[in-house]
Amino acid sequence: IFMYRLNYWVIHYVFIFLLGGYVSVHYDEFKIFMRDNLNKLRAFGFISLIGLLAYYYYCIYYNGYSPEGAINTAHQLSPAGLVYTLGASLYLFAEFQYGFLAKIGTSLFSLLGRHSYFVYLAHPIAITYLALFMAKFNIVMTAVNSMIFYVLVVLFTLIVAIVFRKLGNTKYPRLNELTIGVYPKK
Repeated sequence: IFMYRLNYWVIHYVFIFLLGGYVSVHYDEFKIFMRDNLNKLRAFGFISLIGLLAYYYYCIYYNGYSPEGAINTAHQLSPAGLVYTLGASLYLFAEFQYGFLAKIGTSLFSLLGRHSYFVYLAHPIAITYLALFMAKFNIVMTAVNSMIFYVLVVLFTLIVAIVFRKLGNTKYPRLNELTIGVYPKK
């Protein structure tokens, strides 16, 4: 638990769920806010990303941390990471609703949205085994490897979610009930 203590800071997750809950309750007003502030939200997302990366590289070049030590310090649960989480979330909400990504990512993100609950439930398992794989082969968690890690976790859990949903829709309806709360129509 000490090694992975950062994953247990509950306030961060409560913040994310409260943000999602607030947005869902006030979605019409939130859409207007995103439309009216698209460029400001883009700037906030970019500035928060620069801030988190600056903190990461500050840890490496000024404090002498290893890349792994820096990533374990400048992470999503740090103060800079919390600001980044908020900035990235607001930016991505707005960009996918009104920006250029709304035009190019609709089908891909509809697929991800359809399976997001399963991805959310399964991602800790994927993170654990991918991290074990990286440790076995001495792959250092650099910024680039972190991005690849993230994409692989999402892809792996999305593929498993699709397979589970298809099995649940065809042969094993109980599987969908147990994993995503979808019951067969009567």
